[in-house]
Amino acid sequence: QGLVPAQPCPALNMESGRETLQMKRALFLDFDSTITTAVMLPRFRRHAVADRPEIFGNMNGEEIVANFGGRRRLARLTEFFRGLSDEGCELFIVSIGFRDSCILPHL
Repeated sequence: QGLVPAQPCPALNMESGRETLQMKRALFLDFDSTITTAVMLPRFRRHAVADRPEIFGNMNGEEIVANFGGRRRLARLTEFFRGLSDEGCELFIVSIGFRDSCILPHL
């Protein structure tokens, strides 16, 4: 869903000093309900989504882990992202949420 075929990108070959074409890999994922599971937080009577800084800024560690689907899912996500990164894939988070006040503190 939303995948775009890789396109050759110019890159400088450090050994020869010549510009060559290399494939770039990238993965774009939505934050809310893709990376996270957007759990309902009873004390706020709302779901935890990244466009609610008043909720995200007051979540405790347990609530943050729950919002990622629990420790087991969080470990799987970490392994997944690390594997992609190790293979040279650039990772991008796309969201209408607030980057600095909501998303970054939870990563």
